[in-house]
Amino acid sequence: MNNELKNIKHCKVTYQVVKPFCDNSLTEVILVNGQTYQLDFLPRPAKNYADLFCVYYKGVRYSTRAKFLKSINK
Repeated sequence: MNNELKNIKHCKVTYQVVKPFCDNSLTEVILVNGQTYQLDFLPRPAKNYADLFCVYYKGVRYSTRAKFLKSINK
């Protein structure tokens, strides 16, 4: 397995996935500008499309990953 983290660009923010999303833990860990963030997701299947796209960080709900990334990249 390749241990090198790949840069992903989304909404003008570049980040790396440290720990990919897992169905068991419903979390993903990303690295943005040297700081790690653990994102939590709702269980699948979701009630609606909005729940599929939302992410939680420290209990705060963001409707999309893009809105979360924009909030930390100010």
